[in-house]
Amino acid sequence: MQSIPTEMIAEISGDALRGAPQKYSDQIKHVIGTGKVVLVRGYLDRDAVHSVRETAVALNRAQPATEGKLIYRDGCDDIHNREAPQFRFRDRIRAKLERRSLRFRRFHGYKLFLWNKHDDHCDQAIHDIILLRNRLYGAEPDFAVDMTKGFFTMVCVQHYERGGGYLTEHSDANFHARQGLVTHFEIITLLSKKGVDYDEGGLFVRLNGRKVSVDDFADPGDLVIYDVKQPHGCAAVDAGEVADPEGRRGRWIMLVPPYSVADFLVT
Repeated sequence: MQSIPTEMIAEISGDALRGAPQKYSDQIKHVIGTGKVVLVRGYLDRDAVHSVRETAVALNRAQPATEGKLIYRDGCDDIHNREAPQFRFRDRIRAKLERRSLRFRRFHGYKLFLWNKHDDHCDQAIHDIILLRNRLYGAEPDFAVDMTKGFFTMVCVQHYERGGGYLTEHSDANFHARQGLVTHFEIITLLSKKGVDYDEGGLFVRLNGRKVSVDDFADPGDLVIYDVKQPHGCAAVDAGEVADPEGRRGRWIMLVPPYSVADFLVT
């Protein structure tokens, strides 16, 4: 593993964060305020990482990927979709509302909902990341969990396949602002290892004009936390290679963003 650029990325122990969550959450917010990315080491253990990935793999095998418009309903099943570099009218309207360019991407997405039961390790991992997210937001522990405050959590597991899975550089600031969120933090949970699951590409964040390839320094179970205003994306994963027929190799991540019930959920 390469030497970490400490002027760009700050490391915090996952065990330390779990042991003193308020102290280290405050430290994370301070560090991000200086323009750095925070890398939380080993926040999830191997069993949790494996469980989340296998939950997505099982959904892949049980449900063909949807490529059209996704409709989220209260109590709906988990969803497997494929994001491809083509845009519907809805995508263009959303980009206009969020005052951003169209976001080209190619990956498999697995939408997991809190009202559905998954493997215990998977559900516990999701719960732990949501608690951390809400602490960083300065919100109540149940924010975007029970929908009483107008938000719900849609867990997004993303699989960037070998053969060129990617996400163009973008910022999520307007997405947060459009929903009325005043928070500035995003948490990416890493579920794969560069050099093992894939060789080229992966997460980058643009810091002070420099494109930093964060995946070069990270391991499965690590968290990448950054300001949503910072441009970021996923460089093409093993472009030119053949996708794994078993659907396991490639880059895997998990996100736990809150979504507005009024804007995204059909009740």
